[in-house]
Amino acid sequence: MSMRVPGSGSVGSLNPHTPKSGPTPRQRKTPRLSDMQTPSLSGGGKHSGGAGSGKHAPGSGMYTTPKTAKAGAGRTPRSQGTGRGTGPDSGGAKVAETFTVAVTENRHREVGLAFLSMSSPTITLSQFKDTARYSCLTTYLESYAASEIILPDTLENGGLHTLLLKSKHDFVTFIKRSHFSDNKGRDLLSHISAGGTDLDAQDAYLALASFNALVRYTQFDRKFTYATKSCRIIYKSPSAYLSLDPMTIHNMELVRNVRSGSPKESLFGVLNHCKTSMGQKLLRTTILQPLSSTTQHTTIMDRQDFVDILIRSEEAFFDISERLSGFPDLELMCATTLCTISKQDFAVSIEGCQTLITKILALKTSLNAIPPLLDALRNLAEECTLSRSFIAAFSSPRIAAIRAEIDKVLDDTHVSGGGGGKTLNVQAQRCMAVRPGLDTLLDVARQTFQHVSQEVYSLAQSYAEEYEIGSIKVAWSARRGYHLSIKTDPASLPDVFLQAYRQGNSTLCTTEDMASLSTKHSACVQEIYLMTGTLLEDLVSRLRRDISPLLCVADAVALLDMLHSFAHHISLFDNYVRPEFSSTGPLAIRQGHHPLASVYCKDDEGQSFVPNNTFMGTSCRFCVLTGPNMSGKSLYLRQVALITILAHTGSFVPAQYACLPPTDRVFTRVGTGDDLQTNQSIFFMEMKEMAHIIHCATPSSLVVIDELGRGTSHQDGVGIAWSCAEYLIGCRAFTIFATHYMELLQLPSVYPTAQNYHMSVNSDGEALVYLYKLAKGPCQLKSYGLFAAERMGFPKEVLECAKEMREIVSNTSGGLVNVPSTADTAHLQVIYELGQKLLDLQSSTLDDDSIRNILLDLHTRFFRTPQKAKQP
Repeated sequence: MSMRVPGSGSVGSLNPHTPKSGPTPRQRKTPRLSDMQTPSLSGGGKHSGGAGSGKHAPGSGMYTTPKTAKAGAGRTPRSQGTGRGTGPDSGGAKVAETFTVAVTENRHREVGLAFLSMSSPTITLSQFKDTARYSCLTTYLESYAASEIILPDTLENGGLHTLLLKSKHDFVTFIKRSHFSDNKGRDLLSHISAGGTDLDAQDAYLALASFNALVRYTQFDRKFTYATKSCRIIYKSPSAYLSLDPMTIHNMELVRNVRSGSPKESLFGVLNHCKTSMGQKLLRTTILQPLSSTTQHTTIMDRQDFVDILIRSEEAFFDISERLSGFPDLELMCATTLCTISKQDFAVSIEGCQTLITKILALKTSLNAIPPLLDALRNLAEECTLSRSFIAAFSSPRIAAIRAEIDKVLDDTHVSGGGGGKTLNVQAQRCMAVRPGLDTLLDVARQTFQHVSQEVYSLAQSYAEEYEIGSIKVAWSARRGYHLSIKTDPASLPDVFLQAYRQGNSTLCTTEDMASLSTKHSACVQEIYLMTGTLLEDLVSRLRRDISPLLCVADAVALLDMLHSFAHHISLFDNYVRPEFSSTGPLAIRQGHHPLASVYCKDDEGQSFVPNNTFMGTSCRFCVLTGPNMSGKSLYLRQVALITILAHTGSFVPAQYACLPPTDRVFTRVGTGDDLQTNQSIFFMEMKEMAHIIHCATPSSLVVIDELGRGTSHQDGVGIAWSCAEYLIGCRAFTIFATHYMELLQLPSVYPTAQNYHMSVNSDGEALVYLYKLAKGPCQLKSYGLFAAERMGFPKEVLECAKEMREIVSNTSGGLVNVPSTADTAHLQVIYELGQKLLDLQSSTLDDDSIRNILLDLHTRFFRTPQKAKQP
């Protein structure tokens, strides 16, 4: 990714060339933006104020002077020693990208974002209406592992700035508000976008303002340059994705295991069978931002179709696997190769040309890997929408034209991919990288290079004959150039041999003639690299016009690799099924497994996972789940949430059958630990997370709550749990509420859409046998806490006292509500259940005979008892 800025005279690359006059802002011990000498956007001015002046002429620079002259002002790192790494749940440094993000907002709490990837020529834009707690913004920052956040100076010490300081994003930079210009951003978007831009992006004025600020900041702080039509611009609407808040990402172990911290024991680690780094990055992003089944239903279905074909096409599966193995990171190649390189870099260093040759060679290697992958796709047993799109991307005529353009200039038969120019052989290969006939002066320089090399070896042979030295060899190093290696003692050498010293069994030395030839050789290499660099720079400028099809290929390879990884994981088990999505249907899972069951249950330990069913529809949208400790409640909650998330990625799910309703958000409240860093107790964390759920939950949300209110008194805990349950029942969100508060078992007596379930156990009065099976109705076992205490070896007298106190408390406690009589409650439940059954039949697609049979069954079930009562 590169861009020439009109009127700027400086040119660079995506990898910033940091000036040697000073360290980067992260390296400064006390980073102060007002002290930095930064060119103005007009290309001329510098800061007029000193370190403490705090004044700038209009348009004189992009950085603001902080209102308080403190060390590190302008940027607010929480710890100076923290480097630019990945986020807390990045899922491993090998696959995680780091992003610089610009953020702005208006008075109505609409937020505009612009993300720049550090390893691909991609800028992501988004704009949305956020909550008072900035929940959507926080989710984006966690998902994209933001390493630096750019804010307008007018937001300093505001609510957004305060939130970021309390979060794990520790590097905030303030720049002048004038750089957050949507009009300039719209013009800049049309200038650097490699393809057509989304119409939504053209109207997202806050996202465009952040985009302009992000580009300007990276130009002047990171020394990036952006060439015309060199960036891929992506606009992401929050409605296109299943929203997952940071606590859900953490609690569900999506990219990092909670206990071990290992990415391998997370959902990402279990699903990650990707062969390329592009596929791994897309897999991580997809897990953190699954597609919405409401707005992206067709895309999810297309992914499932391709995964299904891969599973059934065994030969094609292994063929694609072999072709994907070792496929280079084409996104990174585009970002680091298709950039304008300054001629001044070549004038002072030959490493620039060496690096460019290596990058172009890697780009050609990527292009050479496309035809075999294309052949593997054509061998698929069936076609689908995605397979046709993959074939179209890989068979684009412009890809073949790019490969031919590289072949015209680069002769890869003489160049290897490694070495880095540290050996004489690699240096010679680099000198012969460009095909002959393209530049007469280059051909002459290479002839001189070969002639000098021959003279060096001829001179060594003449020394051996003249001084009767039996073993004399020509040696070369990047530091010393050509010199001689002789197996003899330095003291026995004639005076013509200079700078002699012992190294192992040999003596290294040189002569005046050899030093002269070495100098001449270095001059030839420098000249060859300069002319080679000019030709390669012209090649890159021509290739940059075709960056769009290269990025399409990169996207196709990443998606193909991710779907191949899904198919690989599914093929390892026999209990995965393709999920269905219904706009009116229930949340139904038959014999569902936890996606991380392979991590929790090891076959060599004699453990096996017990599957469970789930059904939540119009007649049951709130489930009160009870059961003893260690009976599997928490695991069941995570299982339902993870199956929902996994289905929205386009993968199959671990179950015999799965049907999911429209879902816009997944909320979880299952954590158990204090946050010592922010001095927040367990109960405070529970209330904080629960408040977020209550404010954001909708009828299309899935909410799982594990033992709410346990961090305070019993009375307060029951009151809070009951009130939150009532709110979620009224909200009609699909909710599974695990609790030990027996008072909540009365909820179904008041609300027909609530039902009691429990995790089954067997008890013989002395011990518990955990069945890990979900069953309808409340848990009948009342003293399972005492069973657990007895199992842990409590003294007998302590257990007797506990039982006595339990009886005393039980006899003095009463119910929470005035429960109707048993007969009235049963009558209301029958009427409500019958009504829901009839409504379901009204919208069903069954044939007339099936509906007639169901109606007869309902008549027998609901009206048989009243009819018998009338006969006497």
